[in-house]
Amino acid sequence: MNIQQAIYAPRIHHQWLPDELVGEPFGLSGDTQRTLTGRGHTLAKLRYLGDAEGIMIEEKTGMRLGATEPRRSDGQAVGY
Repeated sequence: MNIQQAIYAPRIHHQWLPDELVGEPFGLSGDTQRTLTGRGHTLAKLRYLGDAEGIMIEEKTGMRLGATEPRRSDGQAVGY
């Protein structure tokens, strides 16, 4: 994945207390949800998780590449 694809990707979080798995809408397929609950996991209500901005340095060129969160409209990836 490039930096923008990684920030676009659905997020999943396993919380210890309370012991539950939280995922974003469309982040876990119905089959995956059924498999997880079948293995004893508790799935919390799906919701959007976090806000991310990212900057990576392209290894071959040294170019800095920025990516911003699609879930919010007020973010910026800024670096120097």
